Amino acid sequence: MSLFTHTAINSVARPVILSSLVISGVVALQFLVWPTSAAAHFHKTLKELAKDPGRLTECAQGDTKTVRKIVSHTINNAKEKYKLAGLTNDADTKRAEKELYDFLNWKMGSVSAVCGQYASGGQKHFNNGYSDEAAYALLGHELPGAGRPKYRLPKKISEQLKAQIKSCADQVVAAVAGKAPASSAPTSQTPPSTSVTDKLTAQAMEKVSTACQQQVAKLRQQLEKEYNIPPELRDAAIKEISKAAVAGVKAVDRIAFDVPQTKRFDIDDSVVHQLVADRRAEKGVR
Repeated sequence: MSLFTHTAINSVARPVILSSLVISGVVALQFLVWPTSAAAHFHKTLKELAKDPGRLTECAQGDTKTVRKIVSHTINNAKEKYKLAGLTNDADTKRAEKELYDFLNWKMGSVSAVCGQYASGGQKHFNNGYSDEAAYALLGHELPGAGRPKYRLPKKISEQLKAQIKSCADQVVAAVAGKAPASSAPTSQTPPSTSVTDKLTAQAMEKVSTACQQQVAKLRQQLEKEYNIPPELRDAAIKEISKAAVAGVKAVDRIAFDVPQTKRFDIDDSVVHQLVADRRAEKGVR
């Protein structure tokens, strides 16, 4: 091998070796830095799991006061999120604060439980999870709570739902009660049940006409998609809507039904957006 060839090979090899060393050094440096970053993240996660000591102290010094602060911040967040400036006033805010305070205590079980959620999740948890309920209350509507475990539908929604079921509401009311109107009673009717239930069971639905069964199915889908009513509450809602429709539009202004102790309750943001649009139309605000 000539000196030129040997020199040429070395001149090529050196940069390759040097590049390999640089890459190895960078990779090694990354492994040196990575554990530090991961450890910091791990410790932060542990701290979050152990709850924020500052927020824990705040709750310990007065959980009722802390929950009222949480409620106030959540309502302010809802005002910003849904652009409610000019659509609500101080009286609306004061009323909404009581509604949301009672609702959170009812849903979580106690003031202390609300504080526990705050200690672990901070104000962000409530802003993200309850701004819809806060806006709903700001716009004049009731939330379950304070010995009132009911979901009361807004007047406009109540009127729309009553109108949709009106043609067969009497059949639904009778079916739920274990009875059937003479006009729709099937020839092979089973003896009526003596107990009144909210459930529109298959046996109960046999007592209504095919057209009414279709109407009930459509209403159940609407309660799910448009109003976010959970499955366990839909039959109770249909029962109350039907009773209100039979009583007449003016007799029952706003439909209300009990929310069971499962406390699975959530106001869908689409409902809030509709209520905001209605309020803007009322006030002539764009």
